[in-house]
Amino acid sequence: MSGGFVGVDVFFVISGYLITSILIEEIENDHFSIIDFYERRARRILPPLFAVTLVTTPAVFLLLSPEAIVDYGKSLLSLSVFASNVYFALTGGYFANNVAAKPLLHTWSLSVEEQFYLFFPLLMLVWKSQSKNAQLSIISLLSLISFLISVVLVTMYPRIAFFGIPSRAWELGIGAVIATLMVQNKIPPPFLKAPLAFIGLVSRHACKVA
Repeated sequence: MSGGFVGVDVFFVISGYLITSILIEEIENDHFSIIDFYERRARRILPPLFAVTLVTTPAVFLLLSPEAIVDYGKSLLSLSVFASNVYFALTGGYFANNVAAKPLLHTWSLSVEEQFYLFFPLLMLVWKSQSKNAQLSIISLLSLISFLISVVLVTMYPRIAFFGIPSRAWELGIGAVIATLMVQNKIPPPFLKAPLAFIGLVSRHACKVA
């Protein structure tokens, strides 16, 4: 499939699955600390992010036009607070003509992920006294609402639909639902895994063609 955008969808689902699995285990064993959670995220994200910006910034001043340098500075500022997805939604992002002059464009997905993890661990702490079925219902409902928002926005405001956390959270939510189901041993039997994967690929390709 051309474009590579399906990779971002898969990335969000996997990310939601991994983090939810970790959160469920820590909360159930009373080992969860919101400070430790964010500290681990910072140790994982910040070093490579600093490395990318340290390499990119000198190259920008050597290779890009003054207007592109100003745009880079704004994107760098937005990235520093993990809001580059908002900046690129407002300025065009992949929908603009000068994509090659936006070296930090790829960081929008990181910003979406980090915004999701600002509130999701807190939400899980609030409902930890609820039953597993209640937790699954809440995650599923929130994911459905996000999906419906995405469906509405993609026809009216496609840039916001592409870059926005409200219209992307459902993909992370799918991963969270899968993690919750696995904890409850409600995963599909082995003979269904390959057909479900195939249906997912065909459906994604059909949506892309449509």
